[in-house]
Amino acid sequence: MEGVHSLVLDWCSLCIEQPQPKLNILKVVCLCLRLQHQILWSVQPYGLPLNVELLPEKLRKLGYRTHLVGKWHLGMCKWEYTPTYRGFDSFYGYYSLLLTHFTKQHTAIQDRSITGYDFRDNTGVVPKTDEFISEMFLKRAEKLIDEHYGDQPMFLYFSLDLPKWPSEAPQKYLDMYAHIENPDRRGLSAMVSAMDDIVGNLTRKLKEKEMWEDTLFVFFSDNGGFPYLAASNWPFRGGGGTLFEGGTRVPGFVSGSSSLLKNIGTVSNELIHITDFHTTFLKLAGGTPEDDLDGLDVWDTLSKGKSSPRKEMVYNIDDVMPGPGAAIRIGDYKLIVGNPEIFYPRRSLEYTDGWHPPAKTNATKFTRTPVHFGELGDVPPPANVTMLFNLKDDPEERNNLAKDYPMKVEELRLRLKEYEKGLMPSINPPPDLKRSNPANFGGVWSPGWC
Repeated sequence: MEGVHSLVLDWCSLCIEQPQPKLNILKVVCLCLRLQHQILWSVQPYGLPLNVELLPEKLRKLGYRTHLVGKWHLGMCKWEYTPTYRGFDSFYGYYSLLLTHFTKQHTAIQDRSITGYDFRDNTGVVPKTDEFISEMFLKRAEKLIDEHYGDQPMFLYFSLDLPKWPSEAPQKYLDMYAHIENPDRRGLSAMVSAMDDIVGNLTRKLKEKEMWEDTLFVFFSDNGGFPYLAASNWPFRGGGGTLFEGGTRVPGFVSGSSSLLKNIGTVSNELIHITDFHTTFLKLAGGTPEDDLDGLDVWDTLSKGKSSPRKEMVYNIDDVMPGPGAAIRIGDYKLIVGNPEIFYPRRSLEYTDGWHPPAKTNATKFTRTPVHFGELGDVPPPANVTMLFNLKDDPEERNNLAKDYPMKVEELRLRLKEYEKGLMPSINPPPDLKRSNPANFGGVWSPGWC
């Protein structure tokens, strides 16, 4: 099976990316770069602003067929926020987050009595089955590839939800890790193996259709893993939902056409931010990005191994208080001010800070006792911090240099203030638990209530 490992080792350009530490924000910046603050909760009456054009809309104008298979999570309270109204010719997936992998149920974090089914084929509801949803995604992607003919180019956004809580996978994958006693770690490992097989099957299908040499295949994660759910971002500090490198630095690679990629088989540690993908792919397709987009064109970095044009980046700035802190990197230096916990004050750094080595195969528990998402609201929040790291010398963020280099702290703080001048106001309305309830729509999470 030609899975992720074989793609990276044999014929891929590997790069380290710096995405946002929040899972849905990554999708936002990749598609349109026009939203900030925290997760778009399913019970909130808002979505991606409708006055901006998303990447699939732009690509469709350039002649592309556009498809989304997998997770959306960018707004669903009215139809206009959903994928087939935002530039995708087809959609097969779910609107929300934290979906169970077999029953396809989503439960609101704000009120666990609010739960419902969430699986769509375009705007219609997919009939209920107990089939593993990621394998259903693969079947649909393979079908789209099989049915793609002619010279019209295709943009396939395959938003696979693996590995992701809850820790569920087909039994054959769980059996591969029966020696791991921690159920969360065993489930996580099984999901990674399932993902590897799915990616391998997808690339095999592209080759069978003789499309591989005309394909740019891009693979990247949305954010770091969550240590309290048995994930490890070792040797980096922290995890998903934090401003530390464990939450924001992820591996990625590009593969496919040898006529496009001139540095196959190499590793790049150049600085690339997820916003750069929108600009880069649009230009590669023949489009013209708007002048006010944050992303840079990094195609020469990806395809030829040249130095990245990116020298600085913002990890986070937030205008909702109490809320998470801010962070910026310029060159080798990174500054964190405020609270490093992105979901602050919902969770505590007691569970997300630190260094979490991979679990040993015979471990009965992971570094910390696993807890379930959304159960940490009662833990007192930590104090605000000022942290300065030299990521070239200290990528694990073990040595806070803030007291040793106060002028460097001030330099990065002033640059943050410059970015704050262009900060777009957050869209963060309170949840509407009554109107959003799937019980109003036959037990299915549905648009039509905002």
